[in-house]
Amino acid sequence: MDSVVEQYSRRWPERKLSLIPGDRIDVPVDRELLWLGLGQLVDNACKYSQPCSDITLSIEEVRNTLAIRVWNGGNAIPPDQRARIFERFYRGSDAQRAAPGSGLGLYVARKIAAAHGGTLQLEDNPAGDGVAFRFVIPRSDSERTYGT
Repeated sequence: MDSVVEQYSRRWPERKLSLIPGDRIDVPVDRELLWLGLGQLVDNACKYSQPCSDITLSIEEVRNTLAIRVWNGGNAIPPDQRARIFERFYRGSDAQRAAPGSGLGLYVARKIAAAHGGTLQLEDNPAGDGVAFRFVIPRSDSERTYGT
C-alpha cells in the first residue's frame, strides 16, 4: 500500500495522501489487479477533492477479511446518485463538472473486488464529510499474499 500512496502523492502533489498502517494480512490476490483497483479509488479521491485535501487509506482485518478504506475530503455523493455510481460509464452530475473521466473507474474497481471474491462499497456517511469506499477481500491461506 505504501507504493500506491507514494505513486499518487507524486502524481497529485497538491493533495495530502496518507496511510494508516495496519498489521500484515495475508489474502489471495492478483497483485496487479489489486493495485489497479486501489489505483482507481485513489485516483478518484484525488480527482474529486480540492487541492490541499486529505486523502487517507487504511487497512484492517474485519471478520476474516482484508478491508481497505479509501477516504477523501471531497463533496459527498448525492443520495439520488449513489445507486448508480458503480454502473459502467455512469458519471454523476457533480463528477461531470469536476473532472474528466470515462465512468469506468468504480465499475472496474468493483469487478476486481468481485474477481477476488470480495466487494467494493460506498460507505454511508450521515455527517456528509467526504467520501469513503471500502474494498473487501476474503482472507485465506495462500502462497500469494498482500500486506503492509
